[in-house]
Amino acid sequence: MVLSAFFKARWGIVGLLSLVAAFVCVAFPHGLPLRAGASAVALSAIVSFIHLRHAGLAVLVAFAPLPGLLIAHAFGFADPLTIALCYLPGLACAMFMADEIAANIAHGFERRAACEDVLAKLGMSMGAAIGVASIGLAILALSPGPAVFAATLGAGVSAILIVPLGASDLPFGEDFVTRANRVREWRERMLDPVSAITQPRWAMSASGIAVIFAVLGYFGAHPVFDATEYAVFAALLLSASIAGFGLTWEWRRALALPLVLALLILIGMWGLEQIHARNALTPLVQTLGICAVPLVLVAVEASGHLTEDAASASSFALMRKGPAAIFFFAASALVMLFQIGDAPLVGALVVMLLFGCASTLLWLPALACAFETLFPRRSALDARYRVH
Repeated sequence: MVLSAFFKARWGIVGLLSLVAAFVCVAFPHGLPLRAGASAVALSAIVSFIHLRHAGLAVLVAFAPLPGLLIAHAFGFADPLTIALCYLPGLACAMFMADEIAANIAHGFERRAACEDVLAKLGMSMGAAIGVASIGLAILALSPGPAVFAATLGAGVSAILIVPLGASDLPFGEDFVTRANRVREWRERMLDPVSAITQPRWAMSASGIAVIFAVLGYFGAHPVFDATEYAVFAALLLSASIAGFGLTWEWRRALALPLVLALLILIGMWGLEQIHARNALTPLVQTLGICAVPLVLVAVEASGHLTEDAASASSFALMRKGPAAIFFFAASALVMLFQIGDAPLVGALVVMLLFGCASTLLWLPALACAFETLFPRRSALDARYRVH
């Protein structure tokens, strides 16, 4: 009932967000990130179209985070790279929601029913993912000002609202359904070898490789954290643990999530140490937030299929969310590379994104399956031996 009323007022909600964003732009015209915003939107639209094969949905995905980002302009804006990093968590929410809407349409849902189903199913997960992405910035808010935190949170909330509301009026014909099904089947075949990571022997091997990278990152970074860094990283890991357990009700994935983020922290600190930029804490935390969104969503997707064994659940999540994760990280890397700024810093952050992609596709499911192997869940005999 509430969701139906929400969709009936969809154009009022979208219009209100757009009007507030336009008012902020008029009231605070100085420092608008026009160049950074234009390049981010253009690159995101191109990558989204390659992924979704629907022009209208791709444009909607690229523009969805902007109203919230522009509303946050009232708090003040920083350099183009920081603004691009604020835009990307919202882009992650928009791209994953659009991917799920396209899948529902391809499975025979009517447009509005497909969008309502996605908002009901993913709204809470998306909100938690944006919360994890923003929590470190909330603690940093006293340092760079509240603009970065407000922009990240605003872009995410804007994307969560606009994509399903706007997509409910987009045309989806039979040609789109045919294209979507054909492309999805091809991508599943391409990802099938990756799903071997969910088998116990490969999961253990991949988990060992993750530990090696963590050790290299630790000794490469020489981390001597100050109080602010300890507070930020602890809050990020704690929020990831709480969100992971609250959304999945499965402690193995709830533990794997902060462990993967800890690996990314060490890799990021290692990269900053190599370019002598240990003071670039805000971009590092923003990039961690960008990586956290797909990690949370893949963990939640797998938890919804734990009636089967952990390997099957993780494999299903990789098939469903893996393509969207790959295209999102590709779009994020392109958006960051096209920003004008400190080239070594951008390079270090892009390397973090590559590790974030590897963590989403490999190390998160591998750690979850390794924990499942070491600490198996209780199950009835008929379920364990598949007796029907």
